[in-house]
Amino acid sequence: MAYECILYELADRVATIMSQTPMNRFGNPEELVGAALLLLSPVAGSFVTGTELYVDGGFNTTALGLDE
Repeated sequence: MAYECILYELADRVATIMSQTPMNRFGNPEELVGAALLLLSPVAGSFVTGTELYVDGGFNTTALGLDE
């Protein structure tokens, strides 16, 4: 019974996250590669300092209210 409760709460949490994510899915590890390469690149990332790079399918825009 406790296991079913945990699964229900997890499903509810996933539904909440998806409702706030414009791409409506979780990302794949392969989708992080571009951001990592940008930051690691001695040319492309050489002038990037003190920034936050969100790779979250748009979740942060809804959390910050920027989707309105």
